[in-house]
Amino acid sequence: MSARAHRSQLLAALALSGLLALLIAGINYENNLVLALCFLLGGMFIVTILHSYANFAGLQLGAGAAPAVAAGGSAAGGGRRFSCSARPCALSSSYSRQKSVKRAS
Repeated sequence: MSARAHRSQLLAALALSGLLALLIAGINYENNLVLALCFLLGGMFIVTILHSYANFAGLQLGAGAAPAVAAGGSAAGGGRRFSCSARPCALSSSYSRQKSVKRAS
């Protein structure tokens, strides 16, 4: 794995441990505002993960062909190719259905 992947895993682990510390502090001091903040941040964390998964679920990456080029030369062609599948996102499909039902009425 790359250093970037390890860094993002470390940040996620730190965020979860911070939420756990916030939960324990809220329970220990019987502070409802701290508990509300903890549950709000935890819910946003889970929703963010679900939306990220739904966005990346249909993504397909492919390597393009590139000619061999010497140092300092210009490379023509190649490039990056990516495409998304035709299936709708699971999280936004209900919104698009409601929108189309309203137009039909």
